[in-house]
Amino acid sequence: MLNGMREWGRVYANEWMKLLRRRRLWVTLLLGAIVLAGLSYISWSQHKSQVEHNSLAAQEKYLQQEKSRLSDLQKQLKQGASEEEKTNMVDEMEDLKESIASMEDELANQRELVSGDWKKILTEENKEIKHDMNETGESDQLEDNYGQETLMLNQYHLDNDIRPLPGWEGSAFSSTSDLLTLTSVIFLPMLVVILVADMVSGETTSGTIKLLLVRPVSRFTILMGKWLVTLSATIVLTLAFCAILLGLQLLLFGSEGADQPQMVGVTYTFEQMILEGENTPQTVATGHYDDAQIIPQYQFILGSIGLVTLAMMAVATITFFASTWFQSAMVSTGIAFGMVIVGSILTQVIGSGKWLLWLFSLYLNPAHLWTGEMSMGLEFPITLETGLIVLAIWTVISLLLSIIRFQRKDILQA
Repeated sequence: MLNGMREWGRVYANEWMKLLRRRRLWVTLLLGAIVLAGLSYISWSQHKSQVEHNSLAAQEKYLQQEKSRLSDLQKQLKQGASEEEKTNMVDEMEDLKESIASMEDELANQRELVSGDWKKILTEENKEIKHDMNETGESDQLEDNYGQETLMLNQYHLDNDIRPLPGWEGSAFSSTSDLLTLTSVIFLPMLVVILVADMVSGETTSGTIKLLLVRPVSRFTILMGKWLVTLSATIVLTLAFCAILLGLQLLLFGSEGADQPQMVGVTYTFEQMILEGENTPQTVATGHYDDAQIIPQYQFILGSIGLVTLAMMAVATITFFASTWFQSAMVSTGIAFGMVIVGSILTQVIGSGKWLLWLFSLYLNPAHLWTGEMSMGLEFPITLETGLIVLAIWTVISLLLSIIRFQRKDILQA
């Protein structure tokens, strides 16, 4: 037993050193850092634009413009005009007055949230939500998902004395979540493919695999050593990628917003209903919040990173399968790329169908399962546990097929 573990350790160390000598780990990290720097700059620019157009100062500017327009119309009305023009001006003035009143109320609420009695605002909002939910009754309760979630998030703010961030104010954690969603579908899996696609096929192409097989080490041990190095390198790449991403966002946005709430564990059921004013049945979602939890944003980001790491380990094993089955490193890399890209295209283009649930590419960002967003998008009840089980099935099958192929492969005569 001890000798067997030592043998595994020697094989693992040997494979790890070969991986480092190939420098693919450093190349993928550098490529990832460059792309993340560009995406972070774009995200920061969009944030600055949002602040410019939606901040309190911007809202006050828009309010003054509306008031100036109203004043101009009042002056024109006094100067005299045709009956038709007067009617049009009066109608526009009424619309402006309603708009100004609405903007003033909204601006007052925003000021309170930013620097005033924000607890009073959230308490009043909760009362309105509860009243509206009671008024709708059982027949319309399917439309109360947003209200229920807002109610729970507001209560979390009140219970934990956490002032909510204004709608226009971004945070490093929300930006990290958005960019992780964007990159985990295609870009990060492609980095994983680049990193590990030639773990077996590369040595088959060069012929160095024969030097391993003439040693008194079983094929199974050699293959498992390569697979463990594949997983280790994938974990290092994914965690480093996410650390760079989070670090860049913290550098740009600061640490504010770490304690903002994030709801997870929401599940949905769906049914066909004929809504008011509609003639055909529509798919309506009902949110179930019994097992839902609210956690701080920083915990959500850490959990999301862990889930993405698990997904990338599945991608690495599938890529390892391609590397084992095909002798050419170029072919195995192309096959692995194709599986990731085609799978992602299918999930985006088709977007529905129970058979999609068995595609590994659907679960490359498991955080969407955690929050329930994927279930809403697919209009199908699917949980985080289901996604992890599907990834585990792909991982186990890919590994078993790799073992079978490597054990039977006539490498010495290749």
